[in-house]
Amino acid sequence: MPALGRLSRGRACGARPTARREKPAGSIVLLTSGSGDVLSPEARRGVPVKATKTAQAMPLKASRFTTPKESAGFLLWQLSNAWHRRIRKELEAVDLTHVQFVLLAGIAWLNRTQSDVTQVDLARHTKIDVMTTSQVLRVLESRGLVLRKPHKHDARAKCMVLASESEALLKRAIKLVENADESFFAPLGSDLDQFSHAMKLLIETSET
Repeated sequence: MPALGRLSRGRACGARPTARREKPAGSIVLLTSGSGDVLSPEARRGVPVKATKTAQAMPLKASRFTTPKESAGFLLWQLSNAWHRRIRKELEAVDLTHVQFVLLAGIAWLNRTQSDVTQVDLARHTKIDVMTTSQVLRVLESRGLVLRKPHKHDARAKCMVLASESEALLKRAIKLVENADESFFAPLGSDLDQFSHAMKLLIETSET
């Protein structure tokens, strides 16, 4: 009796027959890796589990939030990226990056109230770090859109001014960006002023 012989030998070696555990009806099967992370649908391929149902969202253990949408910071991240995509798309028509536009517009705004606009003034106004400001200004200068002139009161400093070639370009860019902003923030309706006030408050308090 070969089958009985195999069974006897298995028991003699201390092996126990593996019992199949039946899963309760309607139970949720959660596939995890060795580290305990929930496997993605791609990672599940080849895993020998017959019944797999969509698991409920599991909160991140280190987070105070149940879902990412409860995090104001994550919402701001998503919103700012969506807005950047909209603006970048519009500025393609005038061959400017978003940072280039912000610096050109910043020079134009500052020149309305002060005669000497330095690189540091521009970085402070736009909230762009000084190194990035310097790098982008060099690109704009190489394109003939920005000029550096001697500072009236500081021989070591240079002032940033718009070249005549950039004025028409900037006018087109401002119109594109302002129209894009109007469309992007339109869903807020009458709440836009309150939203803008909240952003100003956060900007001001982040500098203290």
